[in-house]
Amino acid sequence: MDPLCVPAVPEDAAAILDMMRDYYPIEGASFRPEVQGPALRALLADPALGRVFLVRHGPEVAGYVVLT
Repeated sequence: MDPLCVPAVPEDAAAILDMMRDYYPIEGASFRPEVQGPALRALLADPALGRVFLVRHGPEVAGYVVLT
């Protein structure tokens, strides 16, 4: 089965924040949930700010993509 990108919804915020928590240190960035959490929720609530997609591989979430 090929990966599939699907639009994220506000209910996906916790799963995306978990992936962000793992990814940021790899890039040398500091993960601060008190900053990234509200920013992500605002982005998920307002498509005019950008879009967030989940990358699914079968039933599993394999990643995310953020476009702003």
